[in-house]
This record gives sequence, C-alpha cells and structure tokens, in this order.
Amino acid sequence: MSKTSPLLLVLVLFSTASSFHAQTGAGEPYKCGFTKEVLDPLVDEAERKQFNVRRVEIAGSAYTRDRAFRKRMVVGMTEGDIFTRAALERSVRNIGKMKEVYPITLQDVEVRLNREDKVIDVVICVIQKPRLL
Repeated sequence: MSKTSPLLLVLVLFSTASSFHAQTGAGEPYKCGFTKEVLDPLVDEAERKQFNVRRVEIAGSAYTRDRAFRKRMVVGMTEGDIFTRAALERSVRNIGKMKEVYPITLQDVEVRLNREDKVIDVVICVIQKPRLL
C-alpha cells in the first residue's frame, strides 16, 4: 500500500440553494461569492459613484472558454464601461442560463472596489456541469 501525503487536499463541490460550497479534507467550508448584506452596499456605492469596470473574471470554469461567458454579458459589464446593478443582474442571469454551468445568483458574485481609482473588479463564481462525451 502506498502512503498518502497529509497535505493532500480534496475538494468536494456541491450546490445548495444556488450557493456554491467547497469542503476541504479538514472539513472547513469555503463559499465562493458574497452574502446579500455584503454585496448590496458595495454594488450600491459603485453604481452611485459611477465606478468603471476594470476587470471581470469567471472563477470555476474548467473547460468552457472565457469568451462563451463574455458573449452573455451585457453592455455595462465589459471592461471600461460604467458599472450598473442592472447590467450585473442581467449578465448573471444570462450566464446562469448556460447549459454548461449550474444556475447562479447574485450571491455567487464577488466584487472589489478601488475607491482611489473609482474602478470595480467583478468575480463571477460558476460550477461546471459534468461534461458529456
């Protein structure tokens, strides 16, 4: 028998109520995305102060190309646009309808504000469905 390394980290992904969780071998849960209480004030501030979108990332995409996600983003969610909540909501809704990923909501989104430069970075967390051959 071979000995397994104690540093081996096994991620088990599962979806509950449209929120994504991963669990490490040590049993600590990890959540991708922000809660409504954290996300709403950040999004409101970015929209009110007219922040520009600096970067949009898709996290969790194993085999679907980035451009497939970006085709489903609306005006206002591409780099350089002025950020709006409506554009974020519509883009998340469009990506959630893709057959390659499980449905997502705004709680599966992380945002980072750079208040000095008035820019926002958006991370949309997805989980790929199993690939059928």
